[in-house]
Order: sequence, then C-alpha cells, then structure tokens
Amino acid sequence: MTSSDGVLLFGGAFNPPHRSHHRVLRHAQATLPVSDTIILPTGRHPLKESSDLAADAARMEFCQIAFQDLPDIQISDFDLLRPGPAYTVDTLSEMQSRFPGRPLFWLIGADNLRCLDQWHQHHQLLTTATLVTFPRAGYQITRSELNNLNLSDHEMDTLLAHILDVEADAVSATSIRAAIARGERPPEVDPAVMDRILELGLYHS
Repeated sequence: MTSSDGVLLFGGAFNPPHRSHHRVLRHAQATLPVSDTIILPTGRHPLKESSDLAADAARMEFCQIAFQDLPDIQISDFDLLRPGPAYTVDTLSEMQSRFPGRPLFWLIGADNLRCLDQWHQHHQLLTTATLVTFPRAGYQITRSELNNLNLSDHEMDTLLAHILDVEADAVSATSIRAAIARGERPPEVDPAVMDRILELGLYHS
C-alpha cells in the first residue's frame, strides 16, 4: 500500500502503553494508506473494568512519551472528556465529522475482535471505519472464529483482508502492572515512561 489521506485510530486504556503498542502502531503506519494517526486513551470502557486505572492526565502523558518518535501522531482526550461509556461507534462518528471524506482505520487486537458482536452497534461501526486487527498470542483470526460474531459475509471478508502481518505476542498491561507492583522495571515499558510511573508512584500495591 502507498500513503494516502487515511486516518489511523488507536484506542485503548494505555495503562500503561508498552512496546507492543508501539510496534504494531509503527507497522500499521508503514503499511496502511494513512497520513495521520490519532491515539485515543479511553475512560470508562463498557466491556472492561480496571480498579487500578491510572489518572487520565497520567495516561495522556505516558502516550505522549511512548509514541513521540512516531510521525504524524496526535494524542486525543476525546474519549476521556465525554461522560458515560466510551462506545467506539460514537468515537468513530466524531472522527468522521472531524475528517470528512477521509477513510478511517481502527486498530484493534485479536483479543478484542473476538467480542466484536458485544460492541455497541457493531454493524454501524464496520461501515464507518475499516477495522485492522493485529495478532495476539492465543487468539486466532479465522473465518470459523468470526462465524460466531453475527457478521455478514462481506463484513467477514473485509475483516480477514485487514490483518496486520506482524508477529503475535502476549504482552499484557495487566502483567506489566503486576511486575511494577513487585518493584520490577518491565522491559516492555519505555524507560522514560517507567521513570514517570515511578515518579508518580503508580501501580504499587
């Protein structure tokens, strides 16, 4: 693929951001037809609960540090500022308004793809943006897996046609936070982000 005017969107708790986030984002920027990238730290996730979610301002700062070397990056607080659950379809609708006429690409992990049918208005979501899935260890991305997600043949074909060709890994923010709580410096976290985590005293029991 060659560069064009697409917009790459990457949402998540980023609690904290880690090297796997950076790796897949770098690859997506290099292979998708995009010229802008928006990082969207989430607030209240409708399908996940986290009792140790760092403050919004801290996660925004971590993302600024972790992704600062990548080109054309913006860190957006859109999902953090709106009240209620952060439904992806609403985020995409807003991004469509901000970037009229430009194709949107939403980057998700294979672990999240498996519950796509639980996402709010998931059919509308698939017409608003192209979902691009990156592999995660232990999660298959096959037509048989997608058969359980209440998708049309066209939706399945489009999802299967947009899988990033990157090595799957099992890096987990949960395990990273547990390692920090044990007094470790996980190698998956950028050293500058790790320094800031320690300065703020986060993720310790």
